[in-house]
Amino acid sequence: MLESRWMSQAQIILSNPILLAGEKQKKEYRKRLQELVELCHSKDAEIRRWEASVWQIYEAALSGEGDYRGSREDKMRRAYLSSFLLLDIFFLTGCKTNFFQNIRRTRSFKQLRGKSSAEQKKVLDAVCDRFLSSSKRKKRYAKNWKFGKPLETCIDIVKKDIDFQKRTPVRVLITGLMSAGKSTFINALLGRNVMPAQNLACTSKIHALVGKPCDDGFVYEDDAELVLDAGKKELFQDNPQNESDSIAIGIAFHGGLAGCRVVIYDSPGVNSSMNEEHRDVADHFLQSGEADVILYLMNFTQLMTEDDDAHARFVFHALQDKKILFIVNKVDELKEEESLDAAMADVKRYLEEIGFSHPRICPISAAAAFLEKRVTSGANMNPMQQMQYGIYRQKFAATSLSEYYKTHFPEEFGSGKEPQGEGLLRDSGIAYVEQLMRRMAK
Repeated sequence: MLESRWMSQAQIILSNPILLAGEKQKKEYRKRLQELVELCHSKDAEIRRWEASVWQIYEAALSGEGDYRGSREDKMRRAYLSSFLLLDIFFLTGCKTNFFQNIRRTRSFKQLRGKSSAEQKKVLDAVCDRFLSSSKRKKRYAKNWKFGKPLETCIDIVKKDIDFQKRTPVRVLITGLMSAGKSTFINALLGRNVMPAQNLACTSKIHALVGKPCDDGFVYEDDAELVLDAGKKELFQDNPQNESDSIAIGIAFHGGLAGCRVVIYDSPGVNSSMNEEHRDVADHFLQSGEADVILYLMNFTQLMTEDDDAHARFVFHALQDKKILFIVNKVDELKEEESLDAAMADVKRYLEEIGFSHPRICPISAAAAFLEKRVTSGANMNPMQQMQYGIYRQKFAATSLSEYYKTHFPEEFGSGKEPQGEGLLRDSGIAYVEQLMRRMAK
């Protein structure tokens, strides 16, 4: 299964100060933008599909009071109007990395430039040269053309998108039993509630979570229909029209994976005694060899069950040469009289008996990490979450996982090599796992 490059694009619309303009000006802008897009006349069905989905975002933003992300003191300078139209065309027509190399030969650009004032033409040409010129000339343009902050912000997003697409994505597969907490773990990596966290099997499909270069405020979903502003309704319910075994989701990661060119595949729970269809979908993807890194999630409270044993043996025989991290989740359930090192030593012996040589074992609490990321991002939490957050803080004040990682991963987390993040991001283990993922991705 190939990851879709469409899912890894960040949008600029919320950074466009046209959203601060009056209704008449926004209507005129939308009309002109639509005329330019129609001039492109792409014959590629996928581009037309993408274009139609992005246009829904633009129409919604330009039809009402836009949620502009910059300063309310920013204004749409008339000299920058053509440049914003150009950058919007870039996103609406598929964000191709060679877009600016070819744009000057297109009818849409000639019409855009032809309807621009002399000052607008200068700014428009300077924006194009920002992407096309040699490094020395880029520096010169950057010095001579001090664009306004809103335009510079959008140019920066375009540059990040182009550079992002040139990097080879690292494919990470998360596998394990339904009870392991895979959805909570993924939500902890993302820093937001995207995957439905429940003990029952929710879907028999592979979810491909495609990272974006920056957070544009949108979550994309391709599940028979391409929705670029997906909410819980779309994310938590499978579209019955999708006859494939995969769903693609485009989203920005928060924390240690922010800005990382990564695709995380969430496989269905593999409790073979409960649902053979889920097991078969997960096993097929494992055997396909498409993943570069494997995260095997285990439930600390239900270690070494019959189902876990069967899947662990399957993984060993199918993926002996792969990079594997064994993530032991729910260590917040560790009792005061229990030793974390002793418990992880038991897991190590169990995996070695199966055949894994020097298994890398990472204890975490995904639930604690998720709540910490909600706090650090300023997101609202309900009273139950606030109470649980306080319990986790108290729990990990006495049982920090930092010492475990320093001891068992000395090369990665020895003196002076602590990962970024404080509080439960470290104490829950998530910051260490994210850093290990980034290093394994190289």
